[in-house]
Amino acid sequence: MRDRVLLSILAVVLILFSSFYIFNNTSENHNFERFENYGAPAYLTPILVLVNSTIYPKVLPLLNSLEESMQNANYFYYFIIKNVSGKNPEEIREIIKEEYESKSIGGAVLIGNIPLARYEDKAIGEVIEFPYYYMDLNGEWKDTDGDGIIDTPTGNYFPDIWVGIVRSTNENGNNVTQIKEYINKTIDYIDGKYYPRVQSGAFIDDDFLYLDDKIKSSLTSLYVGEEVVDQNTNSTTFLKFLSNDYAYAYFIAHSDGKSYIIKTPGGYKKVYPEELTHINALFYTDFSCYAASFERGAIANYLIMSKNSKSLGVLTYTAEGSPEPLLYYHMNIGEGMSFGKALVDYIHTVTANKTYFDEHIAMLAYLGFPFLKPWRPFGYKEFRSLDISGNEELLNYASRYGWKGNGTKDSPIQISHIMIFQTTGNGDISLSNITLYVELSDCWILGGLGINVVHSENVVIKRNKIYYASISIGNSKNIRTENNLMESYGDFGCSISVFNSTLIDITHNTINNGLGIVVSGYYEFNNGTLTYKHIYYSKVNISYNKLNQSGMYLFGVANSTIFRNDVEFKGVGLSLEVSNNNLIEGNNLTLLLTDFLNISLNWGTVCYLSLSNSYGNRIYLNNFMYKGPMLEYIDFSKLVCVTSGGLPSVTHLENNLNYWNNSKYGNYWEWWANKNNTNDKNNDGIVDYPYVIDANNTDYKPLKHPFVWKIKENSEFPYVYITAIAVIVVILLILAIYFKKRR
Repeated sequence: MRDRVLLSILAVVLILFSSFYIFNNTSENHNFERFENYGAPAYLTPILVLVNSTIYPKVLPLLNSLEESMQNANYFYYFIIKNVSGKNPEEIREIIKEEYESKSIGGAVLIGNIPLARYEDKAIGEVIEFPYYYMDLNGEWKDTDGDGIIDTPTGNYFPDIWVGIVRSTNENGNNVTQIKEYINKTIDYIDGKYYPRVQSGAFIDDDFLYLDDKIKSSLTSLYVGEEVVDQNTNSTTFLKFLSNDYAYAYFIAHSDGKSYIIKTPGGYKKVYPEELTHINALFYTDFSCYAASFERGAIANYLIMSKNSKSLGVLTYTAEGSPEPLLYYHMNIGEGMSFGKALVDYIHTVTANKTYFDEHIAMLAYLGFPFLKPWRPFGYKEFRSLDISGNEELLNYASRYGWKGNGTKDSPIQISHIMIFQTTGNGDISLSNITLYVELSDCWILGGLGINVVHSENVVIKRNKIYYASISIGNSKNIRTENNLMESYGDFGCSISVFNSTLIDITHNTINNGLGIVVSGYYEFNNGTLTYKHIYYSKVNISYNKLNQSGMYLFGVANSTIFRNDVEFKGVGLSLEVSNNNLIEGNNLTLLLTDFLNISLNWGTVCYLSLSNSYGNRIYLNNFMYKGPMLEYIDFSKLVCVTSGGLPSVTHLENNLNYWNNSKYGNYWEWWANKNNTNDKNNDGIVDYPYVIDANNTDYKPLKHPFVWKIKENSEFPYVYITAIAVIVVILLILAIYFKKRR
């Protein structure tokens, strides 16, 4: 009996410890919970859905599923679904108008081959398909001669609702498989299964470059950064553009309805539907003539209906169009307005003062579901800005929004799943005058001012995704930033910046195409003279960060650690100015060799490591490397800069030296280690010749090979692995001794 009890106790101990170990070492599930509809309106806007009778029974269940997904995801609509058979455009318009007048529908969707009105564009002498006839329900549209072609309205030619067209590219628009695939991917989109590049894209063919600057400016209203293809445009670059997974894309080219026509140096090249095999942007605006003309082929319809296409909607023309930058349209989309409502509002705005019918604008047609909204990350509570000052206000917010924790060290207040979406404003998440313990995690921020922590302490900032914005810490202490992803494109930068703060831990963050990490002590101007006031107890730790296209910059910082960061840069890898007694160990500083590097070299803006009025720093086991084809004009010996003068170092150091090696190892200088194959004759891993930087700075133990390290997992329980092994070993020993005695 005693044997069984002892064995049971040991088994329970082993199981409990194993459970503890697994619990604390299992990666977290980052599936975002759905938030309640804070402030949701008490009503739903009806949408009329007209479905061709031949496909109605097969798409109805999917439309019901779509409606359910919409209402779960804060799309405040419901469907009025009608079966349509044998109706002409005039009768269809009456159905739409009746629902508009009786139920105030916001828009109508035509699924399958629902007839479109035909209109004579006298300016070009053509008769074209005319969805606008269903949008302007109060206009005086007539067919006076009975030829089936409607005449120009005599008054009230402004749209009342939006209209979307969902047709297949074959089987006369009624291919049910293709239409069901489109509805299914719409459900996936609404359910948050799409994560595109958080960026707008534009393709501007040569004939339309006069709109270049206006289009670039207009696109900043959507996602802050934009990528524009406006040089060396051809059919290849056009197809590459279409394959990019932008959240939104805009392009201007020629079209005859059944193909896109791209200008080339030798003339024009056609792009046909069968070439549209990789369409990855979520939404398009296609300013091509006839691209929505089903009578001519509706080339734009292939953007959303082709197999494997990820696209969900395209705004384009049914006839000859007039290309526009669409500023107001883009501004509305940037505010989160649906594409349909944004279009109606745009038409009202740009035609408000016109006393005539604008035929070009009326030729715009939306292919897809116009009730969809531009992409936003799924599962967040959106704030225009979240500014919290003081512990009392923090507790009030926590009570209001149900944030967990009471503000103690063991139970920090958890602010999570907040979204700030600012394309033009200055919104941010700001914490000031906070002393309670706070954890700000799993938020999503685009644009604005990012995350700001000032005059605060005991804050952890982790696992946030930040685009075109920064993390800023000022006059604070005991702040930790970890596992944040920060990205920007083009001329917009993101960074982690610290000012006049102590006990700061910056670790395991990734910054792509940003401005890097900037840490600064306190400084002031007195009569035009810049004076640094060091914070020699600053104790800033910068470790295990990955930086692309940027570097690290320290101003007036001391007694801090820069450890095992992976930096790929084009300008400066690491800069220290008036910064003393810091440990710089185990970092990868990789210069990206590009064709533009020569320009930067001539400007003197490229440097692996810059030390200005900085002394007593210990620098070893770092890898100074390069990536890309070797460029003959580079003199690597000039890319480590040690200077003094101008700004005095505030503290007096006995020898004003920096230390480039410890007793065993120095640094890996790739160009020095590779200078020849006989510079480590004793094979001890140390180059036989010291690396001389200047008369006062020498690495006496330069490495023959790079110092290799792996990113340490950022676990809050670093002792678990060792303890786990120790406990298991002890238990096994006890069992072994016990059974040995029994024998």
